[in-house]
Amino acid sequence: MTQFEYKTITLKPGKGLFNIEVKPEQIDETLNQLGEEGWKLVSSYSVSTNGFTSGIYYTFIRPTSTDTIQSYTLY
Repeated sequence: MTQFEYKTITLKPGKGLFNIEVKPEQIDETLNQLGEEGWKLVSSYSVSTNGFTSGIYYTFIRPTSTDTIQSYTLY
């Protein structure tokens, strides 16, 4: 049976009063790098505070060998 590992990253906009966007080039560079490592994007969502985006979360998946599987307990 194929097993998978997951990775979640956050891209945050630049700091400062008027620098509130994440540049598309930054997103492309990050996504392409992870794609080259075998990661497949499965989910993305943004987190907003007072109408301003404070971060964009991306979740990735890729097959893994059973040797690298770690167990986690969620509470």
